[in-house]
Amino acid sequence: MKRNREIRNTAREKNVLLWELAEHLGYVDTVFSRKLRHEFSPQATREVLKAIDELHQKKLEAKEEQWTRRI
Repeated sequence: MKRNREIRNTAREKNVLLWELAEHLGYVDTVFSRKLRHEFSPQATREVLKAIDELHQKKLEAKEEQWTRRI
């Protein structure tokens, strides 16, 4: 069973890659990957989920900006 399932699923649902998440949080992707092997505390999980939401929002804004440039 994979640890931190909520984080992994939320990232997948919001099209946020784990390496993007690691970079956003200030980790090297391999270090973050190793951290995911152990269950995060509830507070750490909330912080990571918040980071996923931030990245998702940035991606949406970037897509919207690209779309408005085409018009």
